[in-house]
Amino acid sequence: MAVIQISKIQVRRGYQEDIPQLASGELGWSIDERRLFIGNGTLTEGAPEIGNTEILTIYSPIGAALANIGVIESNISTLQTQVAALQANSTTTVSNVTLADNNAIISNANIIFSTTRNILDYSIVRGLNNRVGTLSVTQINGLVVYQDDYNETGNLALTLDVTAYGNTAVIQYTTISTGNIATLYYYNQRTFA
Repeated sequence: MAVIQISKIQVRRGYQEDIPQLASGELGWSIDERRLFIGNGTLTEGAPEIGNTEILTIYSPIGAALANIGVIESNISTLQTQVAALQANSTTTVSNVTLADNNAIISNANIIFSTTRNILDYSIVRGLNNRVGTLSVTQINGLVVYQDDYNETGNLALTLDVTAYGNTAVIQYTTISTGNIATLYYYNQRTFA
């Protein structure tokens, strides 16, 4: 007749900071942080490194991130909807304007914004230098607020400005002589009501 014996298996346990170097294959439980570890063993036993390897649980640092996948997926879905709305309100036609050299008088670049909020991607080429940027323009009660974020490969000696004209805003510019005209290419204009 077979002998049936029920045994209780216990693992090392204690506070997270008290978990020792576990023996090869030995389990250790952090009672305060509810995390589980297994001992790697020694290098002579073939372990890639000495230490303890965490067995992931929902309480592991990465386990918490994995538990939030549903939230992340929801945020991605919302962002995809917002990007689609932006694409529906954007134009990707590339247009260009020539900006005169040594133009100390403020001149219009003939780029007109007629909605409340606009974002315009642009690049300027002048000689061997260029600028790539994004111009954000907001019009409120005849006032214009704008932000010009850009990177240049060298000083273009060119300043952009945006001024209100009634219910529209117009890009203006001034230049200092470099012996080269500049070409302003603008594209991907996005408008918001």
